[in-house]
Amino acid sequence: LRFWPNGTGEKFVRVSKSSYAANSPSEDRCTLFADSEHDCIFAGVYDGHAGGRCADWVDQHIYDMFSEELESASGDVQAAMAAVHVHADQRYIADAEKSGETELMCCGTCAVSAYIALSDDGKSTVTVGNLGDSRAILGEFVNGYLYIEDLSKDHSCADSESERQRLRAEFPDEPRIVITEDSPGAVDEDEHGTVMGLCRFTRSIGDCHMKSQASSDAFNRWHAAHRTGQSIKPPQAGKQYISSKAECQRGTVGDGFLLLACDGIWDEMSSAEAGRICSELLVQTALDKSANVADLFVDEVLKKAAARIRDDYEEEAGLTVE
Repeated sequence: LRFWPNGTGEKFVRVSKSSYAANSPSEDRCTLFADSEHDCIFAGVYDGHAGGRCADWVDQHIYDMFSEELESASGDVQAAMAAVHVHADQRYIADAEKSGETELMCCGTCAVSAYIALSDDGKSTVTVGNLGDSRAILGEFVNGYLYIEDLSKDHSCADSESERQRLRAEFPDEPRIVITEDSPGAVDEDEHGTVMGLCRFTRSIGDCHMKSQASSDAFNRWHAAHRTGQSIKPPQAGKQYISSKAECQRGTVGDGFLLLACDGIWDEMSSAEAGRICSELLVQTALDKSANVADLFVDEVLKKAAARIRDDYEEEAGLTVE
């Protein structure tokens, strides 16, 4: 995240993005705005689920909303980052319920957003807001060493004890707020590590049926009509089973990089390994500023995924990336 000379007397920051569709059509979106006048970048990865329409909505609106929040907060980036995710969720729910479309009410997106205030004198400041199980990591080169720092915490019912404790404290009288294999009564294996038997992530934008009585009623009517056997107890007014409150962290970096990625990456590797791979790719392509480091990084992730599947499944012994 340093300014690099590009041979014309001007300076630039290298940015790349990539996506690999694990399903068709892809439900994920990536937002990127660069403001050369103010030397700042806004970027986000929005990992949609139950369809891509919520991620589409966030992709279209998040930057304008953040700009408005930043002005309202008199330039306080952390306050604006916290506010924009809550307000985006509120606006999306209102729009979805106004449409009357059950699909809009029942889809959602995890979100990791970053605002980078660039500096060529000292250290650039990175502010991250996160909802769900996407992640941001910061890498910095110092005296030939690479230092990796997580700038977000995964919000997962399956993997985060702190999120399970938060949910139990907020809903002490709701026995299904956190479902584990140790939960009393009959529990389906697919429900292990979920909120209300439906979601493994614990924070998001959208997923109105987990946040609004009107949307949960629409969810229940749809599933009753299609006889799926699924239903949800409507949340009390003012309560959300899935939170829209982003956690915000800030970091600084001189010579380094920021990686934003959805859980498809983190299912295959740790932050440390992802940072190491990114750093090696940056070094390898240092003289080719047109190289898409994100595409190259995704290739490395796919190699790891193929190797894991070969090891886990005998019938896939010959699996290749292709």
